Amino acid sequence: MAALANRTASNGKTILVTGSTGFIGSHITAAFLESGYLVRAAVRSQTAASQVFSTHSKYIDRLSLCIVPDITLHGAFDSAVSDVYGIVHSASPFHFNAERLSEIVDPAISGTTSLLESAYRYSPGVRRVVNTSSLAAILDLSKGIRPGYTYTEADWNPVTADSLSTADPLTLYLASKALAEQAAWKFMEDEKPGFTLTTICPALTYGPIIHHVESLSGLNTSIADFYRLMDGTCAAVPEGSPISCVFSDVRDVAKAHLLAFESPDAAGQRYLAVNGSYAYQQIVDILRSEVMQAREKTAVGQPGLAGPETYRVSNSKSRSELGLTYRTLAETVVETAYDLLRIEEILVGNNVHG
Repeated sequence: MAALANRTASNGKTILVTGSTGFIGSHITAAFLESGYLVRAAVRSQTAASQVFSTHSKYIDRLSLCIVPDITLHGAFDSAVSDVYGIVHSASPFHFNAERLSEIVDPAISGTTSLLESAYRYSPGVRRVVNTSSLAAILDLSKGIRPGYTYTEADWNPVTADSLSTADPLTLYLASKALAEQAAWKFMEDEKPGFTLTTICPALTYGPIIHHVESLSGLNTSIADFYRLMDGTCAAVPEGSPISCVFSDVRDVAKAHLLAFESPDAAGQRYLAVNGSYAYQQIVDILRSEVMQAREKTAVGQPGLAGPETYRVSNSKSRSELGLTYRTLAETVVETAYDLLRIEEILVGNNVHG
């Protein structure tokens, strides 16, 4: 009955979701389906389409797929946006392997602007576009870990494209998120389309995995970062990096996208969807005390050591304006770990290695 009521509440409105095969995108797809919306998932291949149908088989009557092989091409989304009520754009490269702008920065920007252009030209019924940005679009790492400083939605990564000719992979990733979000806001300012834009900025994101996983070596970047803490890879607890000071839970991030789409007041806003600060030592402490199957392979480190003070990130805007509530680090760690153990068991049983 609840699902039927939700479907009635959404009036059969169709939401286009990009990145549905990914870690965050799969949860966003689930959040909209569970709330009664029809979802059109944009995927790159028929194989990916089959995987999305499998992931969301419970809602197959309200899920449709469209094939967009290359989201960076002009006009790539022209047919995908037809007759949709809203759009959530979560498809963007996330890795730390890029050596050139063309590998990560250019695709992030062109994928975003291509979608907005298609919505502007071919989907007059679109009410709002929610774009998955990142904490990377907010941090200014030129100032280090900034003990005592609290980042808010008013902050921007000051990177410029001209400064990236000799950038390292981390800087290129951070730049891709900042420049893509800036391009989205510039499009809105220049074209003044009939729809509104809202951006969601999560941090390094953990949580249960619901999308298709081919192998343990093919885990997405943030989950691979977590998995190394419990699979025996790390003999010692690693030091934190400038982007591993705060975390997000993927379920809270997905809910943020849904609430941002539905809230009238979210038009033209950006929201940090972050759960709180953490250190790797805190994660291994939780793993060793709460997840017995992971205890043997998890480094001991220095239990109880919180690590150096770093910047903080405020989630007060998403709490007050969207009504979002956040899971604790312990909840996220335990549920992520048990889900990885489940996936381990499945893949080992299927003789999938690596």
